[in-house]
Amino acid sequence: MWNFLSSLFTPMVPVPQISADDLKQILDLKMLIVLIDVRTCSELTRGKIPGCINIPLDELEEVIEQKVPEKDTPLYLYCLSGT
Repeated sequence: MWNFLSSLFTPMVPVPQISADDLKQILDLKMLIVLIDVRTCSELTRGKIPGCINIPLDELEEVIEQKVPEKDTPLYLYCLSGT
C-alpha cells in the first residue's frame, strides 16, 4: 500500500483540504491530477465532475492501486458532504 494513502486513513495525520474554488482553478488550468469521487453509487445521481474516477470510500484502499497506477500524480478526493 502506498505510504501517503495509508496516512490518509490514520486519524492522527491531518489531510490538507482545498476549497471548491481552488479545485475549479486547478481543473481550469488543466493540471495533471487524478480526481476521485468517493461517494456511493446512489450519491452519484446528483451529478459528478467530468473526468473524475468514482471509487466509493469503503472500497478505496482495495482498488486505489489498480485504478491509479501512477503514484506521482497528485490525488484530489471529494465527497458529498465536503468533509
